[in-house]
Amino acid sequence: DLHKAIRRQRQMCIRDSGYEGRYSSITRDITGLKETEFPELFKTEAYNLEQYRFRVPDGRYTVVLYMKPGFQPNFEPGSYIFTLRINGKPVLAKYDLHRVTGGDFHRPVRVEIPDIEVTGGNLLLTWNHEQKRLTPGSTTICLANAIEVIRQSK
Repeated sequence: DLHKAIRRQRQMCIRDSGYEGRYSSITRDITGLKETEFPELFKTEAYNLEQYRFRVPDGRYTVVLYMKPGFQPNFEPGSYIFTLRINGKPVLAKYDLHRVTGGDFHRPVRVEIPDIEVTGGNLLLTWNHEQKRLTPGSTTICLANAIEVIRQSK
C-alpha cells in the first residue's frame, strides 16, 4: 500500500484536508514522470494555494513538499515562482520550480525543510506568488501534490 510505505513513522497529509482560503485541485496525467519513488503522489495537484494548516503536538518537525507543475503550456521561466512561509517565517524565498527542475516538465521536486518549531499546536504553511508575469489565461501557480510532516525526535 502506497500510504503505508510513505508513512513509516510519519504523518502524511494529501490534498483532502487542512486548506484555509481558496484553492483548486485537479487530477493529472503522470505519464513520463521521472526521478521519483512514488509517482502516484503526483496524480493529484492542489493549486492556487493560500494556506494549509496542520494541527500537531508542539515540537520540532520536518516538512517535505512534493511538487510538479501539471499544466505544460504554462511551464515556462517566471511562471512558477513563490515564497513559502511556515508559521510566518520564510523557508523558501522566491522558489522557482522551472529553474529547480532545469526546465524539465516531467521532473517532480521533493523539498525537505527541517527544524520547524511548532508551538500552540499549529503548523501553518502560507504561499505567496512571486510570478514576474502571467501568461494570458493562466492562474496564479502556488501548488503542492503532497505534504509530509515528520516529527523530529527530541
